[in-house]
Amino acid sequence: MDEPERDLLEASLRKLLGATPAGELRGARTAFGWTDVLIEDEEAAVATLFELQGELLAGASALEDLALTAAGFPSSEGTAFVFPVSVVPTSRIETAGSDPVVLLVEGVTVTRPVAPERIVVPVQAPEARTVVIGTPWPEEARWPNEGGGIDPAGGWARLCAIVPVKPAIAVLLDDADAEVPWEATRAACLRALAHELTAVGRVMLGLAVDHVTSRHQFGAPIGTFQAVQHRLAEVCMWQQSAEAAVAAAWEHPDPHSAVLAKILAGRFVTSAGRHCQQVLGGMGFTWEHPFHRYLRRALLLEPFLGRAAELRAALGASLIADRGALPRLAPL
Repeated sequence: MDEPERDLLEASLRKLLGATPAGELRGARTAFGWTDVLIEDEEAAVATLFELQGELLAGASALEDLALTAAGFPSSEGTAFVFPVSVVPTSRIETAGSDPVVLLVEGVTVTRPVAPERIVVPVQAPEARTVVIGTPWPEEARWPNEGGGIDPAGGWARLCAIVPVKPAIAVLLDDADAEVPWEATRAACLRALAHELTAVGRVMLGLAVDHVTSRHQFGAPIGTFQAVQHRLAEVCMWQQSAEAAVAAAWEHPDPHSAVLAKILAGRFVTSAGRHCQQVLGGMGFTWEHPFHRYLRRALLLEPFLGRAAELRAALGASLIADRGALPRLAPL
């Protein structure tokens, strides 16, 4: 996709996200043909939409559609993807002896007005394998904090369920050839989250810069004070690192580069949340100022598929175990 086409895609998606209520956004994306764009040009589709989601604080994330497509499941309103909030899947198989008995589902998913027909969930299977399983929606499933949480407008909620293991699932767990490639699915989601988190952090930094250039104290803009400059300079450093890592993750699309992009995007929004809140002072705590909405979104998304510290530790352990699989780094 060339530059004019990407500009047109961005303008169209910006209009779509700005004019569509959160409850209708998934259907609007489907009618727009975003999944078709995803298949044709994944980088353009993911980078454009997820950065707009971060900038506009979209209330219905396309991360579920991306995960379902990457895992090879049809993306539809009737299918929910359950995301772990850890480096390893939080859902697991309970066994009795050598036989699987129940699937314990725990994670986060997109909230819905009605229950989906089935869920797709990455599972920690025996022998430390990760498989992606599709199973009918369990009637006893519950959203413990539906409509609540740190960012109610985000459209996410925890999901807990106990699903009896059916023969088809047992066969999937025993058949290595039937496994969905979880690493590729996870990498696709990590890249998307890195784009969205980077966009959220970029807006937080912009709000802080606007404040320190317009606010005066002792006859000068507070942005001229060295302490303020040092804080925002650190945020800018993490922003440039995150943007470089996200770009490198597309140049060398492997699981390690996707993990690095998510790590640095997480460090960027964490730094932005801390330092930008500090220079905004009391203004940043008011309900009327938009900063708190972006901070909430950052706090919601940063733990998805592992926090920065968890991902960093897991990546280090992986590199120690396999010294030949070093990730490509962006040139300094």
